[in-house]
Amino acid sequence: MQSANFLARAATSNNVNAIDRYINNAVKLSRVQNETIEARTRYLRQGEQKYTVTHQHVNVRGGQTVISGNLNHGGGNEKN
Repeated sequence: MQSANFLARAATSNNVNAIDRYINNAVKLSRVQNETIEARTRYLRQGEQKYTVTHQHVNVRGGQTVISGNLNHGGGNEKN
């Protein structure tokens, strides 16, 4: 892990400029590593599908008509 090496060098250095440079490099490298992990995670989740399941209980008595669920007016793939 290179960022740990930069931090170790900063801890053992007596030069203030070198310490600052090592710490900045460690921070930059850590950010790049995090961005890489996040990009990989987004790529792997691309095909993930989410489902929502709802439960409805309907009592029907003789002679009643029941429509259950969502009704969409219009046709095709249009969003209302």
